[in-house]
Amino acid sequence: MKSSPIVSALVYTMARFGLLGAFGLIGYLLGLRSYLLIGFAFVTSAIASLFLLDRLRDKVSEGIFSFKNRINLRIDEAAAAEDAWIEEQLNQESRKNKPNTD
Repeated sequence: MKSSPIVSALVYTMARFGLLGAFGLIGYLLGLRSYLLIGFAFVTSAIASLFLLDRLRDKVSEGIFSFKNRINLRIDEAAAAEDAWIEEQLNQESRKNKPNTD
């Protein structure tokens, strides 16, 4: 079963926050404080997420890509319907203006 892009993005975001909190706690237990603690938590969690959250990041990108493709498909369908309507209007107009040669 395919999960929605929103759910995938939320799971990924929560996992990133979890890593940030975990590395913040590790830094705090190591005696880091203030800006050094914040910098340590952000840098280490970013590096760890590159390896640990690879599959989740791929799911998010697949979801976004499929969402974008569905939107593009709807735009193309609407444009084709509009083109067909305009063509029909032009055909009707040309039949009205065409002189009767009977």
